[in-house]
Amino acid sequence: MDSLSVMGGFEQWLEQYMNFEKNPKKDALWLDTMKFLCAEFKNPQKAYKSIHVAGSKGKGSVSVLCASVLEEAGFNTGLYTSPHVSDVRERIRRASGFLSETEYETALKNFIPAADLLTAKKLDDKKPATWFELMTLFCFVCFRGCAMDWAVFETGLGGRLDATNVLVPEICALTSVELEHTEYLGNTLEMIAAEKAGIIKPGIPVCCTRQKPEVKNVFKNTAKKTGSPVYFLDEVLESLEYHAVLPSVEAANSAVVQQVSLAFKKPASANRAFFLRPLSFNLKLAGEFQAENAALAALVLKTVLPDLDEEVIETGFEKAFLPARFEITSFRGKRGGGTVVIDGCHTPNSLTGTLKSFYSRFGSGCHLLFACAADKDVETLARIIRSSACEFSRITLTVPGAVKASDYEKTRKSFESVFGSAGIQGGGIFSSPILHGSPDYKAEIHSAFECAESENKVLLAAGSFYLAAEVKNCLQSFG
Repeated sequence: MDSLSVMGGFEQWLEQYMNFEKNPKKDALWLDTMKFLCAEFKNPQKAYKSIHVAGSKGKGSVSVLCASVLEEAGFNTGLYTSPHVSDVRERIRRASGFLSETEYETALKNFIPAADLLTAKKLDDKKPATWFELMTLFCFVCFRGCAMDWAVFETGLGGRLDATNVLVPEICALTSVELEHTEYLGNTLEMIAAEKAGIIKPGIPVCCTRQKPEVKNVFKNTAKKTGSPVYFLDEVLESLEYHAVLPSVEAANSAVVQQVSLAFKKPASANRAFFLRPLSFNLKLAGEFQAENAALAALVLKTVLPDLDEEVIETGFEKAFLPARFEITSFRGKRGGGTVVIDGCHTPNSLTGTLKSFYSRFGSGCHLLFACAADKDVETLARIIRSSACEFSRITLTVPGAVKASDYEKTRKSFESVFGSAGIQGGGIFSSPILHGSPDYKAEIHSAFECAESENKVLLAAGSFYLAAEVKNCLQSFG
């Protein structure tokens, strides 16, 4: 049995537990059960050094960048991110790829029977174990079995009550914060920032990317209360430059998307990371925000490992890749096929960054396939698309698959409100509407491919990682 089959069986087993990724619920976050489970498994999260990453946007990218450098430095390094796009093994792996079949299988052999015994018990006043808690617990156990030196963990939802927050890491990283999951994390930036800042531990250093003033104040105050050294990227970064490079579709996953150079200010004391020289490297991750993510990752790594060689950081960054983060690939078709860019962007800032990167490479007049979850502010997302320089000539709307809760009518009405029934865009009225779609996501994905191919247009698929997964599935069968 290969590792995909092994982990597929694990995923089936997990389906008996509450899954808040698929069906979010209020007041459904807690840590008591996770602490109990970890203790019963002899605290596997303490078996290796760790980096803990939280934020609204970019935390997956910062995580993979850090893990890639640690691996390049010769450390046996684990990487835990979410959600997965096509394969559950994407969540628990190394930066360079999946774990071996034996590593997954060995960890699972004793895990499921032991977890079954624990979850069958009445957990006193603790709430029942959830899908994400057990996935996280298995990751802890798996990395212990792999004898990891380091592991990098991305939070799921929030931070303070996230299942990963049983960690006592060597360092924390906080990426940009914006209004997201307001029904669960709070309806102001300050409230959401407080949830993210919940990963800060007493005396543990924390590095933060550029933040809005109200967010920065929350992070500063939290770090002061915990006695944690805190470093803000905008205060220590001297320069950051990035230049887009048109990738080769034939080698999408190994293509250079942008060239980045950055330099840090010389520290006033020996208490902060010291770079011997500026960094210069190529990235497979596109956009200004990814360049900043790399700068944050560099700061994190030099803070926790001050003797880390700059060349190791550069090489590690160049190898880092995440699926569905401006992933450029091709599809086959009856007319020769075409190019599709897949991006799981689902917040206003991430969508804005993706559209900016897309326009810089492919210009205006391309096609868009869009779907999002029911809890998103669709009208705001539609307005961002409407005001972008991309000026899409065709927009196909649908739902992000059958797994994530969605509301097609809400999406359709929001886009019609913003674009108008006649497809007003860029100051002109088209003779036929640019808006198309239906809740039949499989049919609409195929239709989007066919139209992009027939008109020789690049297609952008955006709005949800769940849509990204369906698009990648469709790539296997289209044509």
